Amino acid sequence: PGDVELTGTVIDATGGVLVEAAVSAREEDGSRSVAAVSDGSGQFRLSVRPGTLWVRAELAHYAGVTQHVRAPARGIRLVMAPASSLPGRVVDERAQPVAGATVTARDRELSSMPAASGLSAADGTFALEGLVAGVYEVEAITSRARGRREGIAVDLAATMPPVVVTTASATSLAGDLFVRGQRCRSGHGSANGPIFRTSAVSSEGHVQ
Repeated sequence: PGDVELTGTVIDATGGVLVEAAVSAREEDGSRSVAAVSDGSGQFRLSVRPGTLWVRAELAHYAGVTQHVRAPARGIRLVMAPASSLPGRVVDERAQPVAGATVTARDRELSSMPAASGLSAADGTFALEGLVAGVYEVEAITSRARGRREGIAVDLAATMPPVVVTTASATSLAGDLFVRGQRCRSGHGSANGPIFRTSAVSSEGHVQ
């Protein structure tokens, strides 16, 4: 099938239109992404393939906002709020700073989409910018360790008190998935322990 349209408006919490917001639509599997900019009336128009997509708006000094929609769709309203920031520090089990960790914040209500990410500095510090008010999970990952903090509340248009994320040694887990003796060639595999992880299954039935 050919492309269809996604149309909508980017507004703030008071209903005022937001001009020159960057709007993008990404297919669920990440295979295709298209982008546009909201016009003088806050409106945007995207040409996409039919199906479910993630639509996101970004604008300086505002927290990015994401919606899950099914195309075609008209009249989408992307409501943006002033951005908040969350500083913190990544440490190991001996309370020593961890440099170069990838730190990611995910909204508890939209956990599949990272809200903000960054790298820890030499002294372990980080700052996650552009967050909307909500409750977050913050995760820090290196090649050999990972750690997570849950239930971190972020207020509207605020710089929050620093949080500490403590990492522990980690390893990789890989294998092949079978269902009723047949190799599974799609879907996702997950590991649920101190930290929950999920990964897509390859066409050969492998997951890591």
